[in-house]
Amino acid sequence: MKIIKKVYWEIGFVSVFLIKIFLFFQLTQILFVFMVETDDHSIIKKVLDGDVEAFAHIVKRHQQTIFNLAFQMTGREEDARDLTQEIFLRAYLNLDKADSHYKFFSWLYRLGMNHTINHLRQRKPYERIEDMEISDRHVRNETADLMEERRNVRKAIRKLKPKYRLLIVMKYYSALSYDQMSSITGIPENRVKSRLFEARLMLRDILKSSSDNI
Repeated sequence: MKIIKKVYWEIGFVSVFLIKIFLFFQLTQILFVFMVETDDHSIIKKVLDGDVEAFAHIVKRHQQTIFNLAFQMTGREEDARDLTQEIFLRAYLNLDKADSHYKFFSWLYRLGMNHTINHLRQRKPYERIEDMEISDRHVRNETADLMEERRNVRKAIRKLKPKYRLLIVMKYYSALSYDQMSSITGIPENRVKSRLFEARLMLRDILKSSSDNI
C-alpha cells in the first residue's frame, strides 16, 4: 500500500496539470452540448437527401475537437489544419456509413484518430520532436511559468508512443469518458484505464529526466 501511495504521489504533479486541462475541456464540452439544437444525425440525413450545404454545420460543430486531436498528436499547426480538412472530407464522402444507432461524434473521432495515426506512421524519420511547434498563441492571460509548464508537458506528451499519446489527448484534451475512449479505440475500458495510468507514469519519467538535465 505504501508503494502504491508513493507512485500516486510521484505522478501527482503530472496528473494535477492534466486534470486542469481536462476540466477546461470538459466544461467547454458541456456548454457546447447545451448549445446544440439539432442532433448530428438529423443534419446528416439532410446532407444525404441532397442538402450538401448542411454539412457546414457538422464542420462548425466538431472542427475544434478534431483540430485539437490532430494538433496534440502531431505537434504542428499546419499539419493539424491539413489533417482536419482531410478528415472532414473523408467524413463527407463516407456519411452513408455513419450508423444512426450510434453517436456520430464517436464515428467522426475514430475516423480522425485513424487518419492522424496513419499520418504519423508516414512521417519522415528525421522529423524530431524537438523541431515540432509548441504554439500557445491561442492561450491568453497566462503567466510565463504556466506557459512554460504547458510547453514542457506538450513536449513530453509527444515523446510518448502514439498509442499512449492518443489516450492522454483523448482524456485530457478532448475530455472523453472512459466509455467513449473504449468505444472509439475498440479497447476494453479496464485496459484503457491501465494504459492511461502507464502513460502518466511515462510522462512523469520524461518530465523528471528533462528537469534533471536543466
